[in-house]
Amino acid sequence: LLLESFDSEYGLFGYLDENGDLRVPSLSGEIFNECRVPDKSFTFPHKTWTGRWGMALNENKSFLLNEELQISDGHLPINNTIFAPIIFQKRSIGLLAVANKKTDYSENDLAFLENICEYVAPILNARLERDRLEKKRAEAEEEIKKYSANLEKMVGQRTKDLNMALSDAENARDRV
Repeated sequence: LLLESFDSEYGLFGYLDENGDLRVPSLSGEIFNECRVPDKSFTFPHKTWTGRWGMALNENKSFLLNEELQISDGHLPINNTIFAPIIFQKRSIGLLAVANKKTDYSENDLAFLENICEYVAPILNARLERDRLEKKRAEAEEEIKKYSANLEKMVGQRTKDLNMALSDAENARDRV
């Protein structure tokens, strides 16, 4: 829908994971398969953030560029771009970007994408928070299973020790 609305060839949606790295689960069309960047990934560690999209995330600031971007070898050509951070409570939690519009992007295009980011921000934050809580719950359940198994093993060993002690006491009594 964004690509249609902005008459753009390419676009992406990304969010910041629990490590603060940008994960990009949504790229337009077959761009990932067409891209010839070596060792490409859907995850961009914070330390690798470069260019305007990195600045957008680091500075909580949108960028509109009506020019060809300097990109790495193997990357598809990118012209005319808007990078808009998804900001929740004054911190970037994601990124929306559109690129390769046949004509220049306008300030209205920028404002429209920023408005979409404002709308998406609380929804994305709720989703990320839910995912974090589910991960913590799953980790806690795994810890409980480990402790439970260990406790059962300890109780079993203690029961065995007590039974042996009782048996030894009975044997000693019988000898007396």
